[in-house]
Amino acid sequence: MISKKSFTSNLTQDVLATALVGAIAIHLPGIIFLLMGYAVFGALLLYVGQLVIYLSKLYRLDRGFCFQDIRLLFVLIYTLYGCAYPIYFLFSPDNNQGFEVYNTGVVVAILLYASGLIGVNIALWLRPASWHDNEFEGDAARYNTWPGQILMFGIIGIILGYAVMQGTQILFTIDRSSQGDFNNQTWVVLMFMAVGVLMYFLAAFSSLSWFSKFNVILCATTFILFMIILGNRRDFLPLILFALAIKATRSRLRFNWRYALALIVIFVGFMYVGFARYPSDLFIDGIWMEMFKSNEFSYPIQTLINYVDTESWSLHWGESYFRLPLYFIPRQIWTGKPISLGMQFLLDIFGTTSVQGYAYTPITEAFVNFSWFGPLIVMCMFGFIMNWLVRNWRRYPSIYFISLAYIVDFNRGEFSTHIYGLIIVWCCYRFTDFCCRISSHRESRPRTVIL
Repeated sequence: MISKKSFTSNLTQDVLATALVGAIAIHLPGIIFLLMGYAVFGALLLYVGQLVIYLSKLYRLDRGFCFQDIRLLFVLIYTLYGCAYPIYFLFSPDNNQGFEVYNTGVVVAILLYASGLIGVNIALWLRPASWHDNEFEGDAARYNTWPGQILMFGIIGIILGYAVMQGTQILFTIDRSSQGDFNNQTWVVLMFMAVGVLMYFLAAFSSLSWFSKFNVILCATTFILFMIILGNRRDFLPLILFALAIKATRSRLRFNWRYALALIVIFVGFMYVGFARYPSDLFIDGIWMEMFKSNEFSYPIQTLINYVDTESWSLHWGESYFRLPLYFIPRQIWTGKPISLGMQFLLDIFGTTSVQGYAYTPITEAFVNFSWFGPLIVMCMFGFIMNWLVRNWRRYPSIYFISLAYIVDFNRGEFSTHIYGLIIVWCCYRFTDFCCRISSHRESRPRTVIL
């Protein structure tokens, strides 16, 4: 009689073997289409082939797809940023050439994203790590949480007060013309601080007293609603991902088609609501086509396309990866502090930093630093880092789940600015824990609290 464990092991091996054969079958047509002149479609097939290899190996290691595995969330978001615009470019109503349409920047950008995926594939195969969530149990020490709650209310209050001081009229509906200027470092740091404190209590939520739960819900709801009104989805998205990852780990969740379908519906619905706010006559090709053309995932890759098409730029040779210490120096102290690569790009192309969407991505930064081999090398190193995080998440759970929560930002930001934000969030998380520890009185605290 075959045991359930042996059956599962054999099944995952069969899935891996089948997927690898399928990946090879996808690569071959991709190369053929490239040689035949269907370059965009061929490049997309090559990317899909690498994606299938990565997902099949991940499925084999985790015995299923785990939302709480940072690598799964990374590759899904990475694919959206790498393929959304090329797919629109291929199927756009303005494309009269069909699959024969050609654009050097688009083709090279897809291949650079594919080379980055080759890099994380190399890391996954050379240093594999399986996700294990069955040990996320046991009672942690319990402390009084009221000092941390005071800190939580204080930061939310400061955010609202600062917004009013900057000229924002806090109403149930805010005219965007009445918003203040939040394009400064003080506001950015306040956002990270609020997220760090709220994350601590979200991890602690399951065993808090009813009064403490009410306070956390009140502060989190206030923060999220205010960010929605301001149009800042990125500031509260890490909270949602953090809470979902904690829940998935506790319940040992594995993805199936129902979860995937639900996420797709929520994702598309979330994007649709964002576009439905505007008059329909603004969308010449219809709202659905506009969603593919002008969404969050379509613009960042165009920054990379611009560099591919432009020859008048010089390599940074890794300099941008060492800017992190500079970002902790206030510009009031050092007025000549270097600006980020993304800000410099906007100034060079548009002459202003008010244009939104054209963000740097890890692939763009790797390309402007090390040229054609940059994405493969940098993403291979990042792949090893993700594997290390998965392997050691029980030793450093707060670092792991905070990193997972900000994986979307990683895919549309520069390395130094991303790490800068993670450090502030983690420090606020730890400081909240310290505030709760200083009380001599002990109260119920969650057994799954992340330290």
